[in-house]
Amino acid sequence: MVSAGQDADVALVLHTPDPARTDWFGNPPGPDPAAVAATVRAVRESVVPVALADVRHTNGGWNTAGNTIGSVVAAAVATVVGAREHTLDRTAARRLLLHRLTEDHGYQAVVRATGPDAAAARERLQPILHGFDPDWTIEDVTFPWNRSFEIDFTLVRRGGPHER
Repeated sequence: MVSAGQDADVALVLHTPDPARTDWFGNPPGPDPAAVAATVRAVRESVVPVALADVRHTNGGWNTAGNTIGSVVAAAVATVVGAREHTLDRTAARRLLLHRLTEDHGYQAVVRATGPDAAAARERLQPILHGFDPDWTIEDVTFPWNRSFEIDFTLVRRGGPHER
């Protein structure tokens, strides 16, 4: 962990894999309070911004540790470089964060077990997104590869442009 006096732009914090290697689809595993507390403590104690990768459980498809960590590192680097170069699109960065939270938690852990129905998924995801940020809405829900673990949707900021 980065501590005061060390030179870093961002800290990568991992919610480490479950030793039992469980999958959260079908029969979602319960939280491990000690592992959650350790992850929260690492985030709170960081003296620099944090990029959090939750690789505790796979999701029966995409959420491998490599994919998750790679996506988190790419987003963190883009944010750091964009802020440093004064080219960061804060709306796009917010959209990315909200998309990840809504898909990774909302869809994969909560909604996915109900099956790949776009209208039902949108209806169930919208309140989850609003819990993160009520200024955004979900549109254009699809299952582009016809696999239940891969969903796509557009997040639209009220009064903002329609972008993926």
